[in-house]
Amino acid sequence: RRVHGYEDRLLYQLSASQGNLIDDEDLIATLSDAKKASTEIKEKLSVAVDTRKRINAAREEYRPVATRGSVLYFLIVEMSLVNPMYQTSLSQFLYLFDTGIEKAEKHQITTKRIHSIIDYNTFSIFSYITRGLFEVHKLLFVLLLACKIEMRAGALQPDAFQCLLKAGAALNMSEVRPKTFLWLPDRSWLNVVALADAVKTFRTLPDLMHRAEPAWRGWWDQEAPEVAKVPDLDERINNFERLMLVRCLREDRTMLAATSYVKQMLGVRYAEPQPLDLEAVVVEAHPKIPIIFILSQGSDPTGMIEALAKRLKKKVHGISMGQGQEEAAQQLVAGAMLSGDWVLLQNCHLGLPFLVGLEETLVKARLEECHEECRLWITSDPNPNFPIGLLQMSIKLTNEP
Repeated sequence: RRVHGYEDRLLYQLSASQGNLIDDEDLIATLSDAKKASTEIKEKLSVAVDTRKRINAAREEYRPVATRGSVLYFLIVEMSLVNPMYQTSLSQFLYLFDTGIEKAEKHQITTKRIHSIIDYNTFSIFSYITRGLFEVHKLLFVLLLACKIEMRAGALQPDAFQCLLKAGAALNMSEVRPKTFLWLPDRSWLNVVALADAVKTFRTLPDLMHRAEPAWRGWWDQEAPEVAKVPDLDERINNFERLMLVRCLREDRTMLAATSYVKQMLGVRYAEPQPLDLEAVVVEAHPKIPIIFILSQGSDPTGMIEALAKRLKKKVHGISMGQGQEEAAQQLVAGAMLSGDWVLLQNCHLGLPFLVGLEETLVKARLEECHEECRLWITSDPNPNFPIGLLQMSIKLTNEP
């Protein structure tokens, strides 16, 4: 814009000049200013280009952080296919991820800072998600996390991962190489054939088992084959391949082998139970973020909530949802937002239409107009018709007996 201004000014002076141009002092001065401005702009552009290069280089250094974030987020999204109550919004995830970047240990050395962010965010988001999963799904989540991290790093091939999931389920004994020993179940033999086809390391596994049948039967008979020495292959297989071998031959030990793999890949803390700190959850929530307990058979968190309220000297207004309870529940929620009390809406799977309106109420509510100590507790059985928006804005917990 500055250069265009000088160009327009020069054109005007040239058209208006009379006589010898060399004698036009204003024109000469304008030409001199234009030349200085052009030089100055070129220097600034050069600096801008160098600055952009440095910014891009610094940004690329942090790409592993973004990569880990994408692995975590898309795995969390996939968990909603396991149970419709496992819903997490992108905005909720980004808040967790950005908070983790702020809380991760600071380092002057970039590589250490990157490692710190990845380590902190992975475990904090893992802890956040697993407290809202049923026990039967927690190992599945962390095993998938370990596998997807390895696949993104190129250390685990998709074919091997698919073999872990499916093994020989698509094969038939009449279509594969016959086995010559009776001690191994047909299903396990089909798994062996599928493993040999999918993974290069196990290409000769059927032959090895035929040649050294006593050794392989001894391994198969082990009480804990996941930690026993594997005949012929022990020095050649990695942690994931050991898991696949156990899954194919001794399915009853797969869970223990998977736990061992998680410990080796992610660390012991990922395989340990995560205690539920309900008081920390209260601090984490606010009036527009409900706390949802996903119920299982025999579970009832009412006692825990009431005990915590008593310890924190908070008043709890409880109501069991069902036909005709919607108006009373709405009044309790509206009153608590002004008074700072807690509201416990129990068995909300019996009042799903009310939850749709509750979601709208929370979305429209202005946080500054709500009492900061108000907390909304919801208990519900899993239900595919539970409002997704309410799930995605909530903190989800499980409390299995």
